[in-house]
Amino acid sequence: MKRVGGGIERSAMIAAVVMCLVLMPLVSYGENKYWVGGTSGWWDEITNWNPSGQPQAGDNAYLTQSDGIDRTVDYRSTLDPAPLLWDLRIDATGSGTIAFFQTLYSLSTEAEVVGVSGNATFDQSGGTNTAYGLYVGFQSGSTGTYNLSGSGTLSAASENIGHFGTGTFNQSGATNTVTDLLSVGDRLGSVGVYNLSNTGVLSANGAVIGHSGTGTFTQTGAQMR
Repeated sequence: MKRVGGGIERSAMIAAVVMCLVLMPLVSYGENKYWVGGTSGWWDEITNWNPSGQPQAGDNAYLTQSDGIDRTVDYRSTLDPAPLLWDLRIDATGSGTIAFFQTLYSLSTEAEVVGVSGNATFDQSGGTNTAYGLYVGFQSGSTGTYNLSGSGTLSAASENIGHFGTGTFNQSGATNTVTDLLSVGDRLGSVGVYNLSNTGVLSANGAVIGHSGTGTFTQTGAQMR
């Protein structure tokens, strides 16, 4: 993994395009799917979504809430191959929490946001997660956490850990491949933390730690390429 110089401009342009996708609500060539499940539920259970049915190719999937209930969402897709989603947002703006768990199967999105303006957790211990852009702690005041472990595989063109908010990425195993830029503490006022440990393997074409915000990268064992 290397720190980039001239490549930052290209990466910033890619990030700007992805951010535009994220900031434009309700825009896709599919449906807007809202999670309405209770304290826990499976992704492929049709009654956990409004409109009914698990998200299909081109859909926006919103795992968002504003109440005081703690919710967990377990990812299980019965669609093969996994559909390419347009936008996946995980966010709790009330006193409750929301956590997304991926242990198997494949997930594919254009943009993934963990903690849009509130708090959220993405826990991946298996399966394959492929995203064009990943944001953990997107807006100011948000808090996002991504835990990567076990046999999970994550791949993204760009990853922003602490975009305007606070983002923490804990990788204690698995493989994380960033084909363009990994940014930890991306924008002014943001706080980003990346903890790489144990058997984790991180591969990034370029990385910036504390771009305009505060960034911390800690490695204990593991591999960095």
